[in-house]
Amino acid sequence: MHPVPPLLDPLASVVAHSPAQTRAYLGSPSIVRLPDGSLVVSHDFFGPGSPHDEYAREYLTHVYRSADEGAHWERIAETPGAFWSSLFLHRGALYLLGCTAEYGDIAIRRSEDGGRTWTTPSDERTGLLFPGGPGNTSFDDADFDTIIRSIDELLFAKLPPDTLVLPGHGDDTTIGAERPHLQEWIDRGW
Repeated sequence: MHPVPPLLDPLASVVAHSPAQTRAYLGSPSIVRLPDGSLVVSHDFFGPGSPHDEYAREYLTHVYRSADEGAHWERIAETPGAFWSSLFLHRGALYLLGCTAEYGDIAIRRSEDGGRTWTTPSDERTGLLFPGGPGNTSFDDADFDTIIRSIDELLFAKLPPDTLVLPGHGDDTTIGAERPHLQEWIDRGW
């Protein structure tokens, strides 16, 4: 455990900035402290001036690292196919959990080198958790039964009950706290 550093002036150092006139805005901020004490930060881009994929969806995340308590930052990765993502540590590895693009699939990436390189999710075995995207099932290509089956078989059946879930909206929860609600979700259809 690292000692808590003294409070820094939040305006003393800027991780990243995008001028307003570019119409590319920074969002979905996330920060984690690595076991070596360094800080890793991520953000995505949104807005009309932001980078877009071939389907015109926002899709890019940048990752930064600071070895001096945030006084200086170095961009260490540009991660296409990562949006609305959050950083977390698990068993010594750094993870980035979010969507592949604005309204894309849910994906998890792993970094073994402090965020400089990331795995590429391409299917359920490599980190693509919900091909087609869970959540809103009102779209023509949405399939509520597949979403429920994926949650049950890929999350509830495989992850320990104390696994923390940070949904990005609503309160943080755990797999164990959510598992008892599966039938309720099935019964109400969402």
